[in-house]
Amino acid sequence: RPLGFPVLRQLPSLFFWFTSSVIVLAPRKILQALQPKATHQTSVSRSDETKEIGDSLDRQLGQVLAPVHRQALIEFLRVLRAWNHVHNLTAIHNLDEQVRRHLVESVLTFRQFPPDLQRASSDRPLRVMDVGSGAGVPAIAWAILAGPSFHITLVEKVGKKAAFLRRVVHQLELGSMVAVIEDDVRQVKPLEPYQMV
Repeated sequence: RPLGFPVLRQLPSLFFWFTSSVIVLAPRKILQALQPKATHQTSVSRSDETKEIGDSLDRQLGQVLAPVHRQALIEFLRVLRAWNHVHNLTAIHNLDEQVRRHLVESVLTFRQFPPDLQRASSDRPLRVMDVGSGAGVPAIAWAILAGPSFHITLVEKVGKKAAFLRRVVHQLELGSMVAVIEDDVRQVKPLEPYQMV
């Protein structure tokens, strides 16, 4: 009882201090979040990241890509990096290493396709299935490089990865060339055979 009384006596002042600090601090935090300066900093960091990815891609691959392909590959990696902060789509976090493993290696493997595969056309596209697509590597890069001469089906059973794939396909406007199936590959019943799996 002697210990309880001082504690009870202190509670009103602690409660008042806590309540008043919440009332005073909350509006300030809200105002800071709404300031235009914060939005500007975000867009600057996005353009900085785009430039860093582009510089790393040029340094590692040489300036051999068509500008439209280069920009789409940069945007793909930028979206992947943004989603990776939340969903852990790839264990690689270093930007130069991501460029090498996710972009450069995808471009180089695409260039190693036999000539008859590279000559596929939009009239007779090469049908490709990527099983366990994960972060979309290398299939998204292949779709960017091949255009409508490849029809790629990405099969991914993990929901967050399939959601990322749908997002990147939409953002890069690859919907006419790339389909995302969120399912186990054993449940997939293709209407036509694939030339490459």
